Amino acid sequence: MPPQITIPPRLVLSFEAFTGRDTENQILIKYLLDQVPSMVFVKDAASRVIFINRACEQQWGATLDELVLTDGGSVFPPEQIETFVKKDQEIFANGTPQEFQEVVWSKHLGRNIIGQTTKQPFYDDQGKPSHLVCVTVDITDQIKSRAETKRAHKAALVALANLAEFRDNDTGEHVLRVARMAHEISRELSRSGPYSTQIDATFRKNIGIASILHDIGKVGIPDGILLKPGKLSPEERSIMERHALIGGSILRKTERLLETSEHFNLAYDIALYHHESWEGGGYPHGLAGTNIPLSARIVAISDVYDALISKRPYKEAWSSAAARDYIRSKSGTQFDPYIVEAFNTVLANRDLSRFFEWTDAIAIGHPSIDHDHKVLLALVNQITAPENRSDPDSIEFVLDELVGYTSAHFDREEEIMAASGYTGLANHQELHRRLVADVKLFKRRFEDQAGLGTLGEDLCRFLTDWLITHIMHEDHAFAPYVIPQQSQQNPHHSD
Repeated sequence: MPPQITIPPRLVLSFEAFTGRDTENQILIKYLLDQVPSMVFVKDAASRVIFINRACEQQWGATLDELVLTDGGSVFPPEQIETFVKKDQEIFANGTPQEFQEVVWSKHLGRNIIGQTTKQPFYDDQGKPSHLVCVTVDITDQIKSRAETKRAHKAALVALANLAEFRDNDTGEHVLRVARMAHEISRELSRSGPYSTQIDATFRKNIGIASILHDIGKVGIPDGILLKPGKLSPEERSIMERHALIGGSILRKTERLLETSEHFNLAYDIALYHHESWEGGGYPHGLAGTNIPLSARIVAISDVYDALISKRPYKEAWSSAAARDYIRSKSGTQFDPYIVEAFNTVLANRDLSRFFEWTDAIAIGHPSIDHDHKVLLALVNQITAPENRSDPDSIEFVLDELVGYTSAHFDREEEIMAASGYTGLANHQELHRRLVADVKLFKRRFEDQAGLGTLGEDLCRFLTDWLITHIMHEDHAFAPYVIPQQSQQNPHHSD
């Protein structure tokens, strides 16, 4: 039975009611706030907690006295307390309330929860912020549900894209690389320049996923043309160019069914217009300049760059340097010059991400496996890059690539090992299975936490250990099987 409370004639909500100097109001306020399911707590100007309601006690597994005695150390890890204090001091400094999502440890549940937190400053008699009234709502289930929907949505888009790309002898990795590049270019363009006001957080979040379907129209192109190893005739080129119209038609119908889908709104523009040219003369409509949708102009560069550095039935892969030179040579003619500049900045930032450097000591001596390891190393470097560590969407795109490429690499590696008669193949296959499962688990956890918290650092540590342990030890055990095979194929002649 709840205690009997006599409500005073006039309720004065003062901070004495929270600190114990106003006993009558303290009992009432404590009782009322204990009925609230959300966590409600009050902090002073030194970021010390001076009041918590029952929901806080339950989630944190601590009383107010325990929090005070340990400065929160009995509940929260030091790095989390540091983050809390930094946020508090920002609010005290500018006097502006803030609402944000954060990862909060729940001792009661034994895991982190995602909280939607509001911090409202209150002022003293001199008009200075003296306290923060904070409310945290547990939104973990909503975030996980949203992440699950997003995963299903993205999987469906990738499956559709693979339907088109599979016939083009592409594994589907191309669309994920294009997606990440489009996202990073849009991030760079949003910082300054003529397009900064057009590119908001929603555009940045959606363009990468929308770009996945940029070539969906290839499903309508005959295999004889799509897979032709040589140069296309003018008639064949005309048929190939129809894929933009076909893709636009497919996505226009989908867009009408899903009017609220921001992904499909952008996807339609991208599929239809990403082969238009800045100075005109592109296809299918010969648009020029800013008449071409911005999303399509961004994906145009992303798509051409990745196509150039990839091996196709009709060409060998270009070097990254040669592909960059080509993009730069087409600035102001085929491509929007402002987007080319942003593209160059993105690649320059990627080049600076040198957490791991490739050395001859890492190589095992097989060209295909060493190439795959270089790609995987570059992806890990992108997760550790300063530009990406504060950008959950970018890390998510890298993880998409990492999951896909890791699985494909392991398949290729196991085929090579089997052909070489490697006796450790069965053990290696089991290691591969566990590594793929671990990477997928990290990806799911990252998505479920909406990119909040320190999971990115945990992922970096895991991948670092994997690179050192797996490549430098397990894979190097295969090296003796490679070297004799290569020496047989390339015998040395003394004459």
